[in-house]
Amino acid sequence: MWRPPILNAYRLKGSTWQTGYEGIKVADEEGAFKNTQFDGRLEFNKDNFSLTLRGLTLTDSGEYSFISVKETVQRPTVIITLYVHEAITKEPIVNYSSTWHTSNASCTVLLECSAATGNVTYQWTVGTETFNGSRLQHIIRRQDEDTKFNCTISNVVNVMSTIETVRCSNDTSYQPETGMCREVIVVYWCSLMIFYDLKLVIKITRHFTGKKPETDVIFALIVGAGGCLLVAVIVGVAVCVYRHKQSQAVVENELTVYADITDVAIGD
Repeated sequence: MWRPPILNAYRLKGSTWQTGYEGIKVADEEGAFKNTQFDGRLEFNKDNFSLTLRGLTLTDSGEYSFISVKETVQRPTVIITLYVHEAITKEPIVNYSSTWHTSNASCTVLLECSAATGNVTYQWTVGTETFNGSRLQHIIRRQDEDTKFNCTISNVVNVMSTIETVRCSNDTSYQPETGMCREVIVVYWCSLMIFYDLKLVIKITRHFTGKKPETDVIFALIVGAGGCLLVAVIVGVAVCVYRHKQSQAVVENELTVYADITDVAIGD
């Protein structure tokens, strides 16, 4: 509720409440206007000239002006600024990625904190250190064991936080060569499925025709499938070895870059 200061003692000839830069009238001495964005939520008190707005929304934020006239002189305009803030109802979400560095047995952790509510302030807490911003780059070492990253979001209404625990380990780091070697396993299992399908085809043929497929045909199919399997495995292993060498080169380059910024790795 907004009440203009000490107006009860005055006998005003006219009074108007306006909002926005365009000065849209929302109430006067006769009462609150209808067919506005405040329709049904606005009350004007004719005794003390106060304006009450209920069911506030974010779009209600802005300036509200009270214009009044005493006798024939317009009184100074009273301007009230309204700020409507959205309450934080969901905890922030933390996503992170970790890169293992073999040379010094450490990890570079990149974290990002996100909130469902807009216009919030982000703050990270790691041990006794604090950092501002939604993103954080931090160095942890294997001997640090579990490191807790606390992301806190806040506004003028309330505060919420989420804790993400990260452990530095080369077992959990992203290793491209592992993914490439999995392709070999996939090829192997696919080849086994082919052999199974060949066996199934032979059984079905024998069931419906009553004849056993010729031995040389079966032998040709098996040799062909076996040859494909051998080629696929050789190619897969070659790709795996090649990607492993490439990833090692990339890791060495990353170590050089991070070594230069380790001492200044802070949050946004």
